[in-house]
Amino acid sequence: MTDASGTGWSDKADSPQPSAELIFHDAAGAASILAQVRNLPMPLPPDSSVCPDRAHHPYDRCTRRSLSGGSALVIDQGYVDPLAPGGIQQWTAELTTAAGHQTLIRELNASTAQATTATRPTPPLTPSQLTTAVLDKHWRPVLTALPTTATPPRVPSTGLLTKNQIVSTLRTMLPSTFHVSDLEGAEKGYVDLVIDDGHGPGLLTVTDQQWAPKDSKIAEVFKAAKQQADGGRLLTRQVPSPEGAGAVQWEADILYSNGHRLLVTELNSSAYGLTPTRPQPPLSLRQLTTIVRNSSWH
Repeated sequence: MTDASGTGWSDKADSPQPSAELIFHDAAGAASILAQVRNLPMPLPPDSSVCPDRAHHPYDRCTRRSLSGGSALVIDQGYVDPLAPGGIQQWTAELTTAAGHQTLIRELNASTAQATTATRPTPPLTPSQLTTAVLDKHWRPVLTALPTTATPPRVPSTGLLTKNQIVSTLRTMLPSTFHVSDLEGAEKGYVDLVIDDGHGPGLLTVTDQQWAPKDSKIAEVFKAAKQQADGGRLLTRQVPSPEGAGAVQWEADILYSNGHRLLVTELNSSAYGLTPTRPQPPLSLRQLTTIVRNSSWH
């Protein structure tokens, strides 16, 4: 083992979490291994222990397992660049306890995350060995020694639709013949899922936002929008997928005078960065527009 370094705890704002990193060497080659610990604020944030969203990490292999005592274990076999499956592999084990103690171990098949060439076929520890390491009892006194993270002040309700509200509303608008799978998203304001009409899957996303009325930034986005009878300003777009791979992205985007914005997008691939699964997305632009303008969202 060489090049060991670390960062201790600091009460300064935006300081990095306590961690230690080293370069591990064996017959297969060098590998960076990092361990990081932190105490999360309570109650635990909804996204404190989740697998990466498949829509943006299509090549990851991830599992989440609930353990006794309310702990959760996430094992993720992914990549430093989530859209480059031929790039540097990044495997992580993350343990989050019910008390908010979180331990992360991350390993690469290269000596640094900035490397462009792998130094070994895979990271040195198997998922089973990562699990054993992150569950080791020697982390407990380290975590106990860390100061408790202050609970952030309660944020006023944004009025954004919850994940369940978005999904239940969206299902009433999709054709009954569509198959829905890979449902993911945030607690509020965003959902992505895969829809399939029998001719190939496509990614569909719904984003719900609340802007300040007359906000200049969002007004600039909608300056060329068409005024609708219900007071909304509508934009439609047909553009290449922002992550390339030959896919296309269709969008219907509407903004109301009270600052409420709803954006529905779809791809002709099942995730960002993947090649097309069909010539066009499953829903027509007219159908997207009908969805985004539906009064059920209000």
